[in-house]
Amino acid sequence: MKKSSTILIAVIILTGLFLFLPFSQNPKKVDWRPIFSTKVKIPMGLYVFNKEIDKLFSTTPVERTDKEINSYFPLPYEALINDNSTSRRQYLMDNFKESMMFINPICPWTDYECAIALDIAAAGNTVFISATGIPDSLQKALNFNVEAYYEYGTGQYPFEEITFTSKVKNVTEDKAVSGSYFYDLDSSHSQILGYVAFNHEYHPNYIRVPYGDGQFLIHTDPAIFTNYFLLKDDHYKYTEYVLSCVPKSKKMVWIPFHNVNKEDVSPLKFIKSQPALNTAWNLLLAFTIIFILFNVRHTQKPIPIIPKNTNTSVEFIKTLSNLYLQESTPNEIILKKITYFLERIRSDYNITTTTLDAHFIQSLHLKSGRSLDLVQDLVRMIKSFSDSHYKGSYEDLSKLNKTIEQFLSTNTNK
Repeated sequence: MKKSSTILIAVIILTGLFLFLPFSQNPKKVDWRPIFSTKVKIPMGLYVFNKEIDKLFSTTPVERTDKEINSYFPLPYEALINDNSTSRRQYLMDNFKESMMFINPICPWTDYECAIALDIAAAGNTVFISATGIPDSLQKALNFNVEAYYEYGTGQYPFEEITFTSKVKNVTEDKAVSGSYFYDLDSSHSQILGYVAFNHEYHPNYIRVPYGDGQFLIHTDPAIFTNYFLLKDDHYKYTEYVLSCVPKSKKMVWIPFHNVNKEDVSPLKFIKSQPALNTAWNLLLAFTIIFILFNVRHTQKPIPIIPKNTNTSVEFIKTLSNLYLQESTPNEIILKKITYFLERIRSDYNITTTTLDAHFIQSLHLKSGRSLDLVQDLVRMIKSFSDSHYKGSYEDLSKLNKTIEQFLSTNTNK
């Protein structure tokens, strides 16, 4: 190596250390911006939810679309928007066959887009909205008002803590949630599914509103779907409850917040917004130019032979399975299998699983077409293994797994 190259490298290293030393001593700040994007891993992003939503809707597909609501649905609808004739109703029934989901602090729909959402529900579908700011036209059509207490990203939290309450899970949080709620509800026209509590008062924050042949499910705090909320303790159970109220019989279309400026979440925009990263970026460009100017001697290296990629998916799955078996007790695995199986029963056969009595056994036998003996054996196992004093074993896990597989198998004798 020439002396000039050695000097150049030394200058680059010393300059970099001199410029980055002050930044390395500063604590890293948490980015609490309410991006609500599936591509970011900051606290108020939807990266984790986007990865898990297909599991929550395991019996029906979830379609993610970049289109706006008025672009996703067929164009001829615009000509029928003010038509009350039979042909318009038939058009809605023939073309609006998907349920719809929207998650963002602000729902910026126009009156025309709100009319589309209303017709989606009227055609027998479910429209799920989780937002703090809901259009006035929707509030007027569905007879409710929303009180918004906290604007995400301001850092000015008005309460010491907020508690979300539901039939299956209560969650207390002290940051990142809004505390927004409904008021002036038409109790004869809506059903309250959950509450938010603060300052010793309870207010409805999750409602079901029937509309036409379908329904609206509206939650006032989209923060329950963010990375921060889902990864903190067992808060995800509350989110699971909220989505468990959504019927799984139709395809779900996830409509994005179309007014988000994509540039705001681009990598270069983020780099430019951070002083340390911006300095690093400028240094990189400067050092690259200097290196090109000094390195006039071209050194050619042999091109390495890249081996063909091997498919290691099966080995990866085996490794994860073994790791789960090592880290979990048989009892934990048994309880999870029972939970997922009962959820499948509720979704597939519309049977309540609160009480596993003779009526439940007879209903499951008739609706599933499985033999009565098989259903009785399966229910007996579930009740026995769900007992708080029961200590599971891998032998019991194997028996339960085989019985569930026998029940779910399409080749089971009826």
